Amino acid sequence: MRAVSPIFTTIIASSSSSRSDGAKKATETFLARRVSRSCASSSSSSSFFSSSSSSSFFSSSSSFKVLRHASGIQNRRRRHHRQNTFAGLQSSSDTANEGIETNDETEEDAPWAKPGYKGAWVSQQDNQTQILVVTAIWVGLILSTYLSCAKVGPIVESILPDGIFQLSKKTWPILGATYVLAGAAHFALPEGFDAMVPHQNAFGGIWKLPGSKRFHVNWTGVCEILGGLGTLSLLFDSDSSLGKASAFGLFALTIAVTPANTYMFTNNSPGPLPPDATEEMMVLSPSQHFARGVLQVFLLTVLWGIATG
Repeated sequence: MRAVSPIFTTIIASSSSSRSDGAKKATETFLARRVSRSCASSSSSSSFFSSSSSSSFFSSSSSFKVLRHASGIQNRRRRHHRQNTFAGLQSSSDTANEGIETNDETEEDAPWAKPGYKGAWVSQQDNQTQILVVTAIWVGLILSTYLSCAKVGPIVESILPDGIFQLSKKTWPILGATYVLAGAAHFALPEGFDAMVPHQNAFGGIWKLPGSKRFHVNWTGVCEILGGLGTLSLLFDSDSSLGKASAFGLFALTIAVTPANTYMFTNNSPGPLPPDATEEMMVLSPSQHFARGVLQVFLLTVLWGIATG
């Protein structure tokens, strides 16, 4: 038994050693597989996240490009709209300026607007001299009209027999008819009356009346027609209130159009003329201008007498 025991012990020890080596190898193999699987799983996860990250990046980049493109289009549209709006405003401004320049050039292109037209002495002078001459003309007309209405008229009325003065009242409606015809001529021959309206900065630069020439021609024509028709009522009643008021209105209107008559003298503007007017008819002589001034004072005196009874 003792001899068998060592042998059996050796066999058991050998068997135990073999089992131990087998278990060790099995353990090593299992661990190697686990490590391999772990690496593969890690690699797969890394690949997945890398792929997801790349996909997200490119997706974000694409979205950014689309947004940037859309924003660029919108900005270009806004710039285009602003440019068109500015161009439209600039065009409107240029058109308005061109219209103003055209009107100014039309006034200045009139030959009588130039200094010395057909020998016009006043328009050849410097501005200060022109202002002095025009002022003297207007002051002279005002003083003459005042003296004629306040002094000369009453004296003449007191000298003449009553029958003559009463007879003169019957002629007052003729004066009304004359104004009606004169007012109608404003619309029949507008170009001729346009020429009588002083251009801007006339009379040495003091004339700055707003409104177009045709506007002033039209409204004065209407007033002459209405005033003349009102004065015609004196044909039926020599003491008509309407007739007296109309006469006073024509008195004021005749004073208001005095600058137009003055312009004919200072610049030799032709005024309304027939189509076959000769060269001599286009320019009045100094004596003719003086006669027109005397006639205006007389006309104002008559109108004042009608208005005051």
